[in-house]
Amino acid sequence: PAGIWHVVDYHLARPPQIQSTAADYMLVLHWLADVPLTVLTSFGSQGLIGDGPRIVAAITTTAGAVLVGVIAWALARGLHRARPGRDARLLVAATAATVAALLATGKVLSPQFMIWLLPATFLVTGRYRIATWALGAGALVLTQGYFPRRYFDLVGLDDTAIALLTLRNAVLICLVAACWPRPSIAGSGPRAPLISRSPDAPDASGPDHAIPRRYIVD
Repeated sequence: PAGIWHVVDYHLARPPQIQSTAADYMLVLHWLADVPLTVLTSFGSQGLIGDGPRIVAAITTTAGAVLVGVIAWALARGLHRARPGRDARLLVAATAATVAALLATGKVLSPQFMIWLLPATFLVTGRYRIATWALGAGALVLTQGYFPRRYFDLVGLDDTAIALLTLRNAVLICLVAACWPRPSIAGSGPRAPLISRSPDAPDASGPDHAIPRRYIVD
C-alpha cells in the first residue's frame, strides 16, 4: 500500500509537464496575451509551476477520468446492442478512444507516449476510419515537428514551438471524437439468435436429441 500511495502522491504533486494539454493551455495564454510563466525542471522533466498551471492540470485530470468512464459506459451499451462478430470493432474503437483521451488529458505527455496510439488507432473501422487514420498519423508527424530539434525552443517559450505543440494537442482531442465507440462502428440492431430451429425439426428432448443442435437450422 505504501508503494501504491507513493506513485499516486508523486503524480499528484508534480506540475503539468510542458507538452501536456494543461501546460499547452497556459503556453497559448503566454503566446497570445503575454501571461508570465515559469518553467521548472523537476520530477524528471520540464513543467510549469504556479497557481494557473496547477488549476488547469486539475481540470484536465478530472476531465480525463470522466472521459474514461463515459467511454467505458458507451462501450458497455454498444456491446449489448452489437451484432455478433462486430463487437471486436467496438472494443478496438473504445481502446483507441481511451488511449487518446489519456494522452490528451494527462499531466505528462512525453513524445514516446505517442507510440501508444499504435496499433489500435489505425484499426478503427466505420464512417470515421479515414479521419481516424489521418488524425493518428498527423499527431505522430506533428510531434516530430517540434521534438527533438525544437524541444528546448519550447522550453524557452518560442512561439513556433508552442504553435506546433498546440496543433498536435488539438489533433489528439479530435482523435478522441473520431475513435469514439459509436454504434455505427459495430452495426446496431438486436443480436441475432445463435441457434434457430425449423418448426418441422424434431424436438431436442425427443428421440432425436442426440443430433447436435448446430445442425438444426431454418
